[in-house]
Amino acid sequence: MLTLIVLVSVALYLLYQAVLHPLAKYPGPRLAAVTNFWKAYHVAVGDYEHAILALHQKYGSFVRIGPNHVDISSADAVKDVFLTGGKSWVKSPFYNCFTAIRPNIFGTTDEVIHSARKRALTPGFSMQSVAQMQPHIDACLTKLIARLDRAADARETVNLKDWVAFFVIDVLGELAFARSFRMLEQGDAGALPPLKEHLMLAMLSGQLPWLVPYVNKYLGYLPIPYLQHVIRGRGKLRQMAIDCVNARLGNPDPTRRDLLAKLIEEYQRGVKSGGSEDGVLDIADVQTEAFGFIIAGSHTTATTITFLFWHLLHNPAVFEKLEQEVLSQVPASPAEATLPDDQGADAAAAACAPYSATTHLRYLSATVTETHRISPVFTMPLMRVVPAGGARIGPSHFPSGVDVSICNFALHHDPHVFGDDLESFVPERWMGDDAGAKQKLLMPFGAGHRACIGRNLATMEIHKVVVSLVRRYRMELVAEEGGVSEGGMPQTHSFAIADLVGPLRVRLTRR
Repeated sequence: MLTLIVLVSVALYLLYQAVLHPLAKYPGPRLAAVTNFWKAYHVAVGDYEHAILALHQKYGSFVRIGPNHVDISSADAVKDVFLTGGKSWVKSPFYNCFTAIRPNIFGTTDEVIHSARKRALTPGFSMQSVAQMQPHIDACLTKLIARLDRAADARETVNLKDWVAFFVIDVLGELAFARSFRMLEQGDAGALPPLKEHLMLAMLSGQLPWLVPYVNKYLGYLPIPYLQHVIRGRGKLRQMAIDCVNARLGNPDPTRRDLLAKLIEEYQRGVKSGGSEDGVLDIADVQTEAFGFIIAGSHTTATTITFLFWHLLHNPAVFEKLEQEVLSQVPASPAEATLPDDQGADAAAAACAPYSATTHLRYLSATVTETHRISPVFTMPLMRVVPAGGARIGPSHFPSGVDVSICNFALHHDPHVFGDDLESFVPERWMGDDAGAKQKLLMPFGAGHRACIGRNLATMEIHKVVVSLVRRYRMELVAEEGGVSEGGMPQTHSFAIADLVGPLRVRLTRR
């Protein structure tokens, strides 16, 4: 009898999901209509965004990728959900999986908490604040250039992907924790923070949000080596954040203005008030946001720079145009022009391009924008819950409680949104009269009031690195297996954010 009841219940569930559910009218994989395991599978194999793009290419703008989840690729969705939807479109429980200490500004689904964290964090990420941090960025960029100088002098092949990653994580250490992670000195990719492990665990468990409490409580007891490795990785990240914050509090420097300074001010205000004021932060809140700095502030920026150089090196005509712009409009500084190359660190420091010298470069801006479009790093579908009363997205009406999302990789390769020839790296598409309107639809940093607050810092790092390296070196792509081919798309593996498969090997020659 029990078996019969179970079979009937399963049959009724399958019938409801496939035929009677409000989302039954939207096309998609049959498995996705009845279980989130379709999503979990593609997350596990690292091709989630490519699978979603393939569905949109097959079925159109609206595809069902979960029992209660529709992914949308349309300009209407960007405007209706993210740009004008405001705080009524809250984040889905999917984001709970990104909590390692407490929900941070990215992961919290509570708009009150988000508003408090945003008030505390936004001043530190303003362009004025970021500009004041430029000496700390230059200190790390000097080390990067000095290392690449040695490689150029020795005609040594370097993996640019690794060295950019070392630079970005050291910048993060300086700006967030007032201490370097010393990755540029170590030069060891194995010592990079284990971001992939944390994000993979978060993405997998997030597809089944009801499992998150059990994952956090019991997963560590499963004797599965890979799971143990992933859990250890998340634990290392958590402890890294806690240790960095504690070290900063133990050695205060009131004159230093960086990313953590405002958070510490808010924490100290809470201590003085005895926690009686609204929105004050306690020590766990500060550690939580520090954890978020490590996750959001390193791999995304480093991989964007890596993808940009990948596309430049595989599109020589584009690279040549950028070189002409940089060399003609960003002259060498007086110190750089007079110091001989054998002056080591002094020459490397003089080679750091100031951000103010890069902001007027139109073709540079176009290449960065085109990189954000063709190879966005933050690839996870950004999920929102349809508010009470339901809502309309373009021609479709969705009932309340449904999860809707935009996968920016799919959106950025949608010809109905961005036109033709989207598999080609064409910066010129961002230099026409209609570029401004189209650029508002790009989502490399998300969109709306929950967009990434670190955009100014990321943009400064990208511009400074690209201009400094292009101005100092000629770059030659070392032949890959099968030879070097022009154009095309980089091979990537995704774990919520994309990563280039394999190295980016280049040979540098000083100009």
